[in-house]
Amino acid sequence: MESLAKATGAAVLGIHHANRASAADSASQNASRGSSALVDGARWQINLSRMDEKTAEAHKLAEADRPLYVAVDFAKTNYLAPRPRCWLKREAGVRSSSCSQ
Repeated sequence: MESLAKATGAAVLGIHHANRASAADSASQNASRGSSALVDGARWQINLSRMDEKTAEAHKLAEADRPLYVAVDFAKTNYLAPRPRCWLKREAGVRSSSCSQ
């Protein structure tokens, strides 16, 4: 990815999968699977995770609605101040989020 960025001058986004331990701490930059060199070389990392039952209950959401929500955790931000978790909601043809600007 670094070679591609240097050769093209473009920003490069890499998509990677999480390890099993990340279910307990989805906001951690250590949630990615494999070598820590991948995370160490990145300047920015977000983690996506499903809403758990406890969070759905706290927000008074029906179990059927829980799969519609995805958490966005900013696990690593070299050039930004820490950001709070935000929620994205999947809806047909509509974009909705609770991320603050």
